[in-house]
Order: sequence, then C-alpha cells, then structure tokens
Amino acid sequence: MSPFQIFDCDFLPKTVQYIHNGSPLLQQDSVRLLVHKFTDAATVTEPVVLRVKISNSSHDIVMTQGLRPLVVPEYNGLSNTIDSSALRFKHGSNPNVSCVVGFSTFFSPWPVAGQVVMGERRQVVDSVKKDCREFLFMNLHYEHLRSPTPDVDYLPLSVEVFDPAVSDDVISERFYLPIHIKGAFQNSPPHASFINQYMMDVDQFVLATVVPGVISAEDYETSKRHLVFNVTKPFGEGKGYLVHLDNHAKPIDSFLQDDLDNNRIAYRPPSVSYPDQRVYDAEFVVYDSHFAQSMPITIHMAVRPADTTAPRVSINTGLTLLEGQSRELTAEHLQVVVDKDNLSRVRMYVKGGLNHGTITVRGKHSNIFSMKDIEAGHVTYKHDDSDSTRDRIELRISDGSNTVLSSFPITIIPRDDTPPYMVNNLGLQVNEGGIRKISEDMLLAHDSDSLDNNIVFTIVTSPAAGDIIRKIRPSDAGTKIFGFRQRDVVKGQIYYRHNGDEVFKDSFTFTIQDHQDPPNESETMTFVITISPMNENPPQIDATAKRIMYVEETNVGYIKPTELRYTDVESSNKDLTYTITTPPYFVYNRGERDAGRLVATHNISKVDKTTDVAQVVKFSQADIDQQKIAYIPPAADIGPESRLVRLAYTVEDGSGNKLYGQTFDIEV
Repeated sequence: MSPFQIFDCDFLPKTVQYIHNGSPLLQQDSVRLLVHKFTDAATVTEPVVLRVKISNSSHDIVMTQGLRPLVVPEYNGLSNTIDSSALRFKHGSNPNVSCVVGFSTFFSPWPVAGQVVMGERRQVVDSVKKDCREFLFMNLHYEHLRSPTPDVDYLPLSVEVFDPAVSDDVISERFYLPIHIKGAFQNSPPHASFINQYMMDVDQFVLATVVPGVISAEDYETSKRHLVFNVTKPFGEGKGYLVHLDNHAKPIDSFLQDDLDNNRIAYRPPSVSYPDQRVYDAEFVVYDSHFAQSMPITIHMAVRPADTTAPRVSINTGLTLLEGQSRELTAEHLQVVVDKDNLSRVRMYVKGGLNHGTITVRGKHSNIFSMKDIEAGHVTYKHDDSDSTRDRIELRISDGSNTVLSSFPITIIPRDDTPPYMVNNLGLQVNEGGIRKISEDMLLAHDSDSLDNNIVFTIVTSPAAGDIIRKIRPSDAGTKIFGFRQRDVVKGQIYYRHNGDEVFKDSFTFTIQDHQDPPNESETMTFVITISPMNENPPQIDATAKRIMYVEETNVGYIKPTELRYTDVESSNKDLTYTITTPPYFVYNRGERDAGRLVATHNISKVDKTTDVAQVVKFSQADIDQQKIAYIPPAADIGPESRLVRLAYTVEDGSGNKLYGQTFDIEV
C-alpha cells in the first residue's frame, strides 16, 4: 500500500499487501482508507482505519544476531566495516539462487546523523544495489557527522531473494541496520520554534494561508521538512478547520513542516456570520523521525467580522465520482448564503477549470446557474472518461453588486477500462539450435490500473522454428507453453528454444491482458526472433558454471569445470581458448598491488604459495577440465576479513568467434 493508491474492493489474493519498512521504532501502524460505493446517481464514501500490529519476529534473510555490532567509537568517526562480521544473508547456495541488497538515501531520511562511505578515501555512497555477496566486500563504513545525539542511527536495507527451490515468488525483506555511536545521547524530541507567534488574524469567510512564522517546529536530529504535525484537538464544530491547498474542501488532521514552509496549509473560517471578533484554538503535537513527540503546541485564530453583504460559500465539499460518470451538484456539495434576502439574485459563473468534464444545466451546456438550479438538481457535472484523477470548477459568484471567487474540487476515481501497453518489445537474437532467455529488457508491459507482475501474455501464433518454454531452474529442460505472466519474465523463467532448422528468422504473435472480469485485452503484437548461423556464434557460458571459487589465503585453489565452463557446438574443449585481459585484482582496492596470480601447472608436481612460476595468459577449457589452472593467493596477509578478487578474460572458439568482457571471481 502506498499513499493515494486505488484498488478494487473485490481485489484478487496477494494483490494488496501491507509491506513493513523494517523500522524497529513502532509496534503498530495504521492505514487510513476511503471506501467509495458508486451508483448511477450518488457516491457513498466511508472512512476506514486498518490497524496493523508489528510483531518482533526474527528475520528470515538478514542475520545480525551473534555478530559484531556496528559501532562508531567517537564523534565524527568511522564505524567498523559493513561486512560478514556484522551482517549476513541467509539463502540457498544453489547457483540458481539470486540475492540482491540495496539502500537509497533518496527515499528515506535515514541515516539522520551520518552517511555511508566506501574505502579509505571515504567516497560517499548515497544509493547502491548489489549482489548480497559482493555488497559485503564493498568496504562500506558508516561515517558519523553530527553530535551529540542520537546514540543510535539506522541504515535501511532492502533485500530480495529468488530461490526457485523455495518459492516461485521473490522473497523481500526490509531491515534497519543499527549503528551505535559511543558517547552520544538519546534522541531528543522536537519542540516549538522560538520565533512562533501562535496567533493569526484572519478575515471572516476568507481562506487564509498559515504562514511559517505563526507556527513551526524544530528538531536537532530530524530535518524540518520531515517533521509531522498531528492535530490532537481540532478547532471544534462550527469553528473552522485546516485544509491542504491541493484540496481546500477537505479538512486535514496532519501535515508536514514542509507543507507549512511552502504555504500549502490554510485555515478555513466558519461560514457563520458574527458581529464581533471570535478566537478559536487548536492543539498539535509534532513527531520526529524517531516518533518522539513534542509538548502540545496551541494556535489561536482570531476571526475578524466582515462588514460585507457579499454572497459567501457555506458548504463546499467537492464531488467524488467514478471515471466517465455524471453527478448532480446538490446543496450538500455546494451552498451559497447571503445576509440579505436576495439569494434569488445570486448567480454562479464558470470562469475556468473543467479540464476533464463539462457542466450542464437542465441537460444543456451552460456557464451560468443559480442556487435554485442546484437545489432542484438541474446542475450536472459530466466527466469526459479520460485517464484523469482531478478536475475543478472555478466559480465567480455574484449578487449583482458584490462578487467572490471560489474553486469547487472534483476527485475522479479511475476505473480499470484500458488494456496494458508495451514498454519493451525489442525481439531477441539466438544461436542456431540454441536457447535464450527472454528478459524484461526485451519484453515488458505496463498497466496503469493494476499490478504489472499480473499482466498475462497470451501467445496467439506460436513460433514456426522453435518453442516458447518455461524453465523454473536454468538447468531444467523446460516445458512448452502458450502463455505466461509478466512475473515469469521478471524471474527469468521464459525462454525461446530454436529447433536447429536452417531458418534464420522467426516470430510469435501475442496479446496482453489484465485481471479484470472481463479482462482488458490489447491488440495482437509480434515478437521478432533473429537466428544466427552456428559458425558465426561465440562460445556460451554453461548454465551450471558458478564463475566463482573460494580459496583460503594459505592454500592454492584449482579452477574446476563446475566453477568455470564454456561450451561451443562446433568446437571441442581443447579448441576453446581463454585469454586473460585483466590479471587478478581486488574489487574493492585498499592500495594493494598484489592480488594473487593465475598459473598453469602442467609440468609442476607440487604448487604452493612460494612456487616461482609465471602467470598464465592463455589456456583452454580442456586445461580447466583437467584442473591444470590454479590460483595462488597474494604473498602478503590480506587482513582479518575475506577479500573479493576478480579477473577479466576473453573466450574464443576454433572458428575465431570471441566472447569479450567475461569475469571470474575468487573469494580469498
């Protein structure tokens, strides 16, 4: 669930979820929902609060218990490294398993008192998304920047694991990694600014913007724009209310300091006329990022009487309707009053707005109507059925002598009446007789009204020279299919398999549809497949090869076929040649030059770290199959933690076809 998200009351299982952000600071949460029931003539809206209890269950993927905590030993210092000594990820070791972890300071105020840096140069890292194993080798630290509070800061991590042996779905987990600052004090609550006036004079019947000098708050740890004001004691019935200028017809009970600073919060005085000045009070508490609250803050609104006989708007609730519907404007939506008995003279003139609809009076287009027309149900707003969510009617209200301006807001609830559309349809290129995954870079759709992962691809005409297959695991043989979901593409389970015939162009046609009943289906589209003749194709990595080996720094490691293996239909293993283009190097370098070396052991009976042998530059797949290629770790001590070493190479077959830019990792 996200703010302003809209979904059908009759939603499908697993399509609406509450996802906890991982914060350990609250044990419960609440989600405010507006439930709308639409009929041909009216909209019934009922607010609902969904309560969520957050249990302190252990995490399934992230592991920190029993490990070394992240600690900053002094103000403005560095924490210990974010590596496997402080953080681990629990998942299967099968090569088909993927684990990705990341964080971004652009979507969260955390960390509030520091930043994440990498390496000895302390390069600032604002956002990262990496393989879980590689993430722990990045030499990341937390750098403390501000004292003396808080004593605990957090780094929000998001982890995604896909293990086909466990689940067909990606398992996601969010975790707030704590960082302890030695000598710091606990978080302090926010407080009212010293410049506050707490009093504001407003004119009767006039919407007045609340300026920051009247009420604002400060907090040492949390930036001002992230402070949240909650109305704990509203002004009261008939005493006015606060609104957000995005929709000044709806009362609000919370807002951000950022809204105040940008003049987006206003006070709407009561619509009742009084001969003398009235003062109305409201009370707030302010919350910071740690959910600490301030002492109560009171604001006083002094409403001055208005010596005017101009018409004024006493009710302006706006309209809520379904996309494409019509609604009558009634006195419950819009009402104008006057002090004198001349309401019959009041006219409302449409002077703007209506970007996505029209106004009719007694069935005819008109820009003028009266309160009598509204009370009789003669004024109707008709939406134009476009993909819009908001509209408004800008009104000039006049009794012939005095004029006021008003804006009538209209909220449009979109209906799912349009099919998904393609974002990527680039086709693919595959070797003759080969098989290739259809990735989301090649084939991807989007639906504005429902979840993209649930989009259904239906194959209308199958490929003539091959099959579309689904493979739960890359090592599976695969099953021929005639349709699939977008989630299958995202998981990497959809493949095209060429049958080996001398046909070098293929295609299949398909439609895409959503989950509505009946579904919204697109027109037929074509996915183009180009087949490359075999003698022009470079070698391919074997699906079972891990492309990583694990070596203790005191030992010598021999590369096995399960770790590094390429295949080529027309070349034997001895004709598949590896050329080292970049010798072994530390992925996250700390200034070391020696990252070990790769050697050939054909004529050597015993190899250890002291063996004097030159680095190998070229070798074959047959050498790997016979375990004749070894890695010798660096002579110097690598330190207390594991290090990630990488080398780059090119693979060439017997026909001279090359595969460039390949890499192999070694964890020492």
